[in-house]
Amino acid sequence: MRVALAEASPGPEAPAVARVESGPLRKEVWDDPK
Repeated sequence: MRVALAEASPGPEAPAVARVESGPLRKEVWDDPK
């Protein structure tokens, strides 16, 4: 849920995205067809 928020509003949640980007959810987050 936090990742979706970060994608929609890359501001205060940006750090969360950076953390996920180097995490096990990276594929699920960045390879998700929107």
